[in-house]
Amino acid sequence: MDAEYLMALKILLLSQVSLFVLAAAGSPAMATVSEILGRARKKVFLDKAAWHIATLGVILALATLPFTVGSWVLLYLKDTSDPLV
Repeated sequence: MDAEYLMALKILLLSQVSLFVLAAAGSPAMATVSEILGRARKKVFLDKAAWHIATLGVILALATLPFTVGSWVLLYLKDTSDPLV
């Protein structure tokens, strides 16, 4: 039971890390494309949307990072025998 719990926790943490990477890498790219389109089409909405996308991406990344790092530390303290942790 304990090994199954640790495996499920590792899968959950890998999912969180992938979400963090997606937010950290995808949001600036979306914001840049929206900013370029907004300037090319002279639409104020796309400029504002780019600002909101970038802001929300940074907030999501910063909110996910402490929880993910803390979870990895707790998992490492619980099972130090696994080198993949």
